[in-house]
Amino acid sequence: MTKKTIRPVPAVHARRCFACAHGTIRLTNLRGLTLNYRDEPDLLVTRDIEVPRCDTCGEMPLKGSDTKRLSVLLEELRTDRKRATVTKFIAFAESTFPDVPRYEWEQAFGLSKGYLSRLVTTRVMDTPLEILLSGITASPREALHLLSITRALPPTLSSKLSDIARR
Repeated sequence: MTKKTIRPVPAVHARRCFACAHGTIRLTNLRGLTLNYRDEPDLLVTRDIEVPRCDTCGEMPLKGSDTKRLSVLLEELRTDRKRATVTKFIAFAESTFPDVPRYEWEQAFGLSKGYLSRLVTTRVMDTPLEILLSGITASPREALHLLSITRALPPTLSSKLSDIARR
């Protein structure tokens, strides 16, 4: 079986936008643009990709090959962002809470042992976990307090939360 190669879309001739009737559809590089994709708000396009786009309203009249190329890129960017979030959380947790073993974090989040490590390499986390990890990294006292309301925290983590609350 041969592997399919996704080729760039041929140049699009400028034409009037069907959505706003004012702008012109032109082949446009989306690098630097932020898009909402699936459950990811403001996903920054950090790579070159050209697709037809209205210069007035931003409408993108995509055909099959355009959609496939853009979806593949956005999924890669989404995965990169989620992996960066978990990597940042692990670094934060290990430096700020060095006495709390990783398995206690996993227990507090209701995750299986080793799950955080797998998120860095092979798995893609869901958005609620991403929000939780980002919240703890940004504001550990408040986020851990909210987490402690929903479930009993493991002993070392509970002790650290008490230490933070006294400060």
